[in-house]
Amino acid sequence: NGIGMSDMIDAIIGSFFQISTLFKRLDADGSYLREMQSDFAINNLLALISDAVANNDEKCIELRKSFEKFSYLWELDIASEFDKLCEESIVITEHGTKVVDYDKFDEEIRKCDEIQAEVAKIQCAIDIGWLRVNTTPVKRELSLLASNRRELFISHMRC
Repeated sequence: NGIGMSDMIDAIIGSFFQISTLFKRLDADGSYLREMQSDFAINNLLALISDAVANNDEKCIELRKSFEKFSYLWELDIASEFDKLCEESIVITEHGTKVVDYDKFDEEIRKCDEIQAEVAKIQCAIDIGWLRVNTTPVKRELSLLASNRRELFISHMRC
């Protein structure tokens, strides 16, 4: 798609090959592009770069997956989840009185606290190969989502 790290690296390498077309051959017509493309040392370096990029891609995908375990925080509708929890937490006593089971809300609040603690432990800058990934924006958003859920459950318990 032209916006990824691999695309940027391919463009840089392409520009090096483009330079070889700027010089005319002295022994024949044409440029030095063919020699650049068939040179063993250049091909070895291109293979090393390709392997490093592929390795970085895999590690970046692993990093993304480590955050995807929190995906329910942004994928699920908090209002419908809250309504569902409210319905599930109502207990009818033996006398027919409806009572709220606050233990279920406590459990959800604990989950939010655990998420915030786990997110706080994640490093703010993670080095992957030659890349430094700034995880601060993701950490901030995850913590905010967990905090919003927590506050919703706490405000309901106060009423």
